[in-house]
Amino acid sequence: MLAAYAVPLTSRQASIQWDAVDVHYSAQKYYAQRVFSGELPQWTPYIFSGFPFLADPQTGAWYPGNWPFLILGAGPKALEGELALHALLAAAGAYLLLRRWVRGSAAATGALCFALSGFFAGHSSHIGIFESATLFPWLLYALFLAVEGRFWSGSLLGTAVGGGLLLAGHFQTALYAFSGMALVAVAQMTRRRNAARPALGFLAITAVGAVLLSAVQTLPGFELTARSIRAGANYSSSTEGSLNAGALTTLILPDELGAVSGPYRGPGDVTQYYFYAGILLVPLALLGLRNASIRVHGLSLIIPALLYMAGPSLGVFRLIAWLPGFRSIRAPVHAWFLAAMALALLAAAGAEWLSARWRWAGAVLFVVFAFDLCNTNLWSNPLAYAHTSFESLYGAGLDQARKVQALVTPLTRFDAPDKVIALGPLNHPLDLRLEATYGYNPLMLSSYAEFRDAAARNPKLRDSLSVSRILDMSTGDLKENRSLLPRAYFPKELASVPGKAAARLALEILDPPRQAVLTGPLPALTQDPRATATVQAKGEQTYEVSYKSATPGVIRLGIPYFPGWRATVDDVACRLLQADYAMTAVVVPAGEKQLKLSFHSTYLGLGAGLSGLGIAALAGLATMAWKQRELS
Repeated sequence: MLAAYAVPLTSRQASIQWDAVDVHYSAQKYYAQRVFSGELPQWTPYIFSGFPFLADPQTGAWYPGNWPFLILGAGPKALEGELALHALLAAAGAYLLLRRWVRGSAAATGALCFALSGFFAGHSSHIGIFESATLFPWLLYALFLAVEGRFWSGSLLGTAVGGGLLLAGHFQTALYAFSGMALVAVAQMTRRRNAARPALGFLAITAVGAVLLSAVQTLPGFELTARSIRAGANYSSSTEGSLNAGALTTLILPDELGAVSGPYRGPGDVTQYYFYAGILLVPLALLGLRNASIRVHGLSLIIPALLYMAGPSLGVFRLIAWLPGFRSIRAPVHAWFLAAMALALLAAAGAEWLSARWRWAGAVLFVVFAFDLCNTNLWSNPLAYAHTSFESLYGAGLDQARKVQALVTPLTRFDAPDKVIALGPLNHPLDLRLEATYGYNPLMLSSYAEFRDAAARNPKLRDSLSVSRILDMSTGDLKENRSLLPRAYFPKELASVPGKAAARLALEILDPPRQAVLTGPLPALTQDPRATATVQAKGEQTYEVSYKSATPGVIRLGIPYFPGWRATVDDVACRLLQADYAMTAVVVPAGEKQLKLSFHSTYLGLGAGLSGLGIAALAGLATMAWKQRELS
């Protein structure tokens, strides 16, 4: 694996690209810097006018597989290191799994077919997908340990791997991996006597243990997802990202759709439809069908996976969409790693059949696959990494973003459309500590997204976000906004609307300095027309507001509303309100006082406690595994 990844790991003319930069690099680098400065970044002020950063699972903040690279600073080469490490894990897990049926050279060939397959080449820019999928063979290996006599060792490994799958940051891939494990467990139960009890026990322990271990991430993540633009998504009838029959030609001809040499002429996203795993993969897999045991397990994976990936047209996808968690999943072709694992199993069986007839065949096949896959899927493949430097790709854009940053005064924001590629990575506000109204994340808060949409029609809403500079995309000019409002102020009036729909509608004509719109009954108070407020930032998730008001009143804050903000005056908790559909307001007492605001995730503490129980459960499983081994 080190040879396969030698170029992207060492060459200055090789770089991570696309989402590996726009999502993962920016987030991991920011996280590492904040942690090593002594602060856990539960909130960031730099994207979307403020965002619950640590709740986002895509960062992989709690995933142990990322920690060595976070310590290294999460630079571009560190992320290549994450990919190389997980490719090695994929190969090792597949090899151990295959050794249950075939000899070493055949198992090694099958391991290469999986670990260096087109799925991983295509998804090299999707760190969470890549990392989660590489753990799948370890999950299957743990299942076989449990069913074949080492129940507690298998349960220990399965729990640890299952927790890692969820912590790696891509829930969809984890869901597919657990589903694949369940399919193979069913196949085991149909083939082996007395397999049902250990298989079902393993599935139960692994599921519960994985949920406990990952709770520190999943609980805050579910809270964020429930309030994000993804929450309302329903892909049960969507054909986006369904398996295209034409894409299957890449199993034999890697450049059939132009993915390697370009221009790409296949369906949808080029990263989703590249499947090549060796020139001899298909004939070897067909030979492998002769092995009854591997045939059952391979077909138990590949047939359901293909039916599901076909999308709504065959009906299986619609049926599965009724199961918990599947309705909001898009691009079913992301489940291809299940098919890749099945093909690797069958190809290893085919290699074993040939090796039994010609001793030299095993070594020759391994060498052929190693060179073919390294050359085709890594060394010469533009999907695996960009064949130019990180500086060439993103340096000029970041230089432009730094010029913008110099013009944006403290406690004001920069406003631009989403996906401004001219300013470097799409999440460059995190890279530069530039407070901005935009960002790049599918978990953007839905209420804030609608607020921004309304601001395009009612520019006064932009003023209430403290926007001092605006990028005019039609001219490329950077305009100064002189009508911006401070981060904290007292609106002159308060208005009440009965529900979210009315609050959203009110945004169209809202004049923020004059009025704030609250959902539900108004507080029993009258705004002081002469009240004043001055805000200071104390770090990145704490504010202090010095105010003066003759009467109790409501301070409107240019911070998106999200559970976890705590407000106190004189150490007494203040009531928080949702104002102007998407923003935060605080009811404060009369007087000349100081309001303190800080963010603490509502579920992080509970999640950490449950993860602690999961670690204790791992220790218990380790003890049981040791005792079982001593008795055997």
